[in-house]
Amino acid sequence: AKAHSTRPPPNPSAARKSAWLVKSASARLLGPNAKFVDTESEMGLFDFFSGGSNPEKTIEKHRKRLSDKYRQTQERYAAMDDLMAMGTEPAIAALLARFTFRVDGPTVDEEEKTYCYQLVAGAGHVAVEPLKKFILSNNAVYFPLRALRDIAGDEVAVNTLLKAMDDCDPG
Repeated sequence: AKAHSTRPPPNPSAARKSAWLVKSASARLLGPNAKFVDTESEMGLFDFFSGGSNPEKTIEKHRKRLSDKYRQTQERYAAMDDLMAMGTEPAIAALLARFTFRVDGPTVDEEEKTYCYQLVAGAGHVAVEPLKKFILSNNAVYFPLRALRDIAGDEVAVNTLLKAMDDCDPG
């Protein structure tokens, strides 16, 4: 069995850091061969009886956490991480909600949006359709357009932007 690391992972979200601290302390007390239950799964007590959680409800819960500009920065980062971990088109679409509002403090806002951009761009081709839909229906397209360009190339990005401009209301 692999011994549990005594160093935290780089840039952990608050939830992941808490889980790491619990596992680390437990490993020191119980020894390196201790077995741990997965604390990051989405299943709750009642999900065990109903066969699992509803992915749409889970996505909506994370989208609400992400879209609340009054929440702590760490909570929004955790919501971004949770949506990215799901890796589905609806989860990516919910992740794009971060580009639709500004938080107080331009540095915090820019850092969060850059992090979200990096996640979306790293998702690869699963993010292409949600990005196109977002660009066609929203004004805040800088980061989504960059991500689309990174994933699908200049031609797809330019064509999507031109289509968005054609559908745009001039008034």
